[in-house]
Amino acid sequence: MSAAVLLLELLAAPLIGAAVVTAFALSPRRGLLKALWAELPERLGSLPPEARARLSGKKAWWLHAASAGEVAGLEPLVAALAARPGAPPLVVTTTTAAGKAAATKLPGVAHACLAPVDAWPFVSRFIAALAPERLVLTETELWPTTILLAARAGLKPALVNARMTERSFGRYRLIAPLLRPALESLTLVATQSAPDHDRFAALGARSLVVAGNCKYDRGAVPAATTEADARLTQLGLAGRPLFIAGSTHPGEEDAVLAAFLQARALGADLVLVLAPRHAERAADALKSLRDGGLKPA
Repeated sequence: MSAAVLLLELLAAPLIGAAVVTAFALSPRRGLLKALWAELPERLGSLPPEARARLSGKKAWWLHAASAGEVAGLEPLVAALAARPGAPPLVVTTTTAAGKAAATKLPGVAHACLAPVDAWPFVSRFIAALAPERLVLTETELWPTTILLAARAGLKPALVNARMTERSFGRYRLIAPLLRPALESLTLVATQSAPDHDRFAALGARSLVVAGNCKYDRGAVPAATTEADARLTQLGLAGRPLFIAGSTHPGEEDAVLAAFLQARALGADLVLVLAPRHAERAADALKSLRDGGLKPA
């Protein structure tokens, strides 16, 4: 069954790739396609010669996360692994360029790059180049070819911070027979909650445990840094209360604006700090705030 899934996904990969590129070309995020050519070697499973030489024979651990938020969720795990005696080099792959940039800055990461496209030739090429010892994926990064080929190569793939919403569960049930071989190949699925556990179990995952989200295993919130204080002073925000909305999506800025205006009406010298989930949407977010009567910068 696993061979059939690998073959089916290989045949579907060109169509899926074309659909993804077309969707980006028709979306406000079309600017990301400008980097496609430069990213292509990594997307096709290439490992830079310098990284290959530096990691050769060292049995690295391969960690994979989707984007910057999921990389943040890996931070405590990376720190714990890197602190172990004789710790292996940690290589992090991500689906997005923003995730790669975040992983590059993470202490304890030996190398960060974009993940290979989930198709037989490219994943095999990456595994052959890196020769890792283990594969750890995060959240809902359920790439069937990657998981199956990693299992065949003896990498004992695991999924941590695993989560699955009711909506995603409904979608995955439609392709459950195709997804089951990959889920059964996972040697560990550490879910964030009991409902996540039950949804993964219903789809065929084994070796399940409810372990929470290691993003919250960092301990106390760190104190503000000198750099942060200096930036707030530069912006004229030192000592002022901040109303912060991060990772907003289309339509959410209007809800944030309504809540902010209600809070400010209480008389506080409140400042709104808004960070759209995708930076290329900054102009749309600014327009929403201006339409609401604010004067954003």
